[in-house]
Amino acid sequence: MNNIRNKNKIILITNNLYAKDLTIKFIEQWNKQKSEIELQIFDINDFTISYIFTINMVKKLVNKKLVLNTIDKYNVSSYPAFLVFNENNLIECIFGSYDNILQILDIYL
Repeated sequence: MNNIRNKNKIILITNNLYAKDLTIKFIEQWNKQKSEIELQIFDINDFTISYIFTINMVKKLVNKKLVLNTIDKYNVSSYPAFLVFNENNLIECIFGSYDNILQILDIYL
């Protein structure tokens, strides 16, 4: 049986000007779980996309078009939001801030 986690990708869409602590907690949780899924962070403040590969390897680029197209395509209406994909299919969309957001994230890590 294939492990769903090995095929997942999570995109966190946030505004790090206001929610930097949440972004840090996401990355810490990802590292703590030693997750092998792809983690991307889209920052609407400066339109950067950070690809997190390992604790020591991050690729960051500016791509306003991709950030805005992703927001439009998945009807992201509030921030923070995280989108969970399996084999490029959206399987979960969570908008807003919840006290248990890291526990929800653990389901997919």
